[in-house]
Amino acid sequence: MLKERPLFNVGGNYNNRTILNGNTTGLKDFNRIKYVNYDKLYDAMMNNHWRANEINMVQDSQDYKSLDPDIKRAFNKTFSFLIFLDSIQADNLFHINSVVYLEEIQQCLYLQAAQEVEHNKAYAYTLASVASPLEINKIMDEWRTDPVLLKRIQLITKGYDTFKSHKTKETFAKVLLSNYLLEGIYFYTGFTFVYSLSRMGLMPGTVNNVKLINRDENTHLSLFQMLFNDFVKENKGTFMKSLVNEMHLLIKEAVEMEIEWGKHVYGNKIKGMSDKAMEDYIKYLANKRSEKIGFPPIYPEATKNPMVWVDKFANTDGKAGKMVTDIFEKENTDYTKGLKR
Repeated sequence: MLKERPLFNVGGNYNNRTILNGNTTGLKDFNRIKYVNYDKLYDAMMNNHWRANEINMVQDSQDYKSLDPDIKRAFNKTFSFLIFLDSIQADNLFHINSVVYLEEIQQCLYLQAAQEVEHNKAYAYTLASVASPLEINKIMDEWRTDPVLLKRIQLITKGYDTFKSHKTKETFAKVLLSNYLLEGIYFYTGFTFVYSLSRMGLMPGTVNNVKLINRDENTHLSLFQMLFNDFVKENKGTFMKSLVNEMHLLIKEAVEMEIEWGKHVYGNKIKGMSDKAMEDYIKYLANKRSEKIGFPPIYPEATKNPMVWVDKFANTDGKAGKMVTDIFEKENTDYTKGLKR
């Protein structure tokens, strides 16, 4: 079992600097950190600071009232799921952080949790700007009437709850992967839908809000990519073939869930989001995410991005985006090749 770090450890020192089960004092000494890249990533995350209520939602209020019924249905279900994802992340990060002993990683997890709360406030601000109180309540309770949504929520929550109740190196590895998949796959059909609204000339304030959320999520994705890889480097003995196989299945399950959700919500009824294009896009993303953490491509046929236009909205930009790119273009992940057994 993993040890939760104490608030203060009088017998601590800086000789055993590991992600888990370390022997630090508990004091935040940022002059003696082990992994410099987390400090750089923290700066990138801080540079992304924004507030949702600064965005003009006047046109969105008018657009929402006249949305095509299929588009409005997709909008409501998309926001219901996005709200769930950021809600669970804010709480889940606390449990991960409780066993992390390195302050350079802790600071990023603390900041990510704060940003996830701001994302939920952004969703609330968006809905309050366009929908009636009754419509908002229906969106918030969508999982009560949509069995496909409820199934997704329960599957994601189950993985997080397993780590919460049974903290071991194996469940830590799986919860890191689950977070990485949430940040790198689960958000993307929802983001793609919102960006498709922009291509139709609809909901500009909502699009701007989601672009800012997506920019934050790119840094969160980078955080869990880096954390997973550094955990593997420190704990190669944990990754037995059985665990690697479980993680491979987790990735496939994430892809299948996302494809099923995309067909359920959008179902060839949203311009630019055919079922085939969405399925190919999610498989392409899965290959891309897998490669970054040392796994081979799960879908060898998915070599091309069928929705390149999404990148124009989703890529990081400005100083923060360049900083993240610089960090990870230089990151060497050769040590993760052992995962490919």
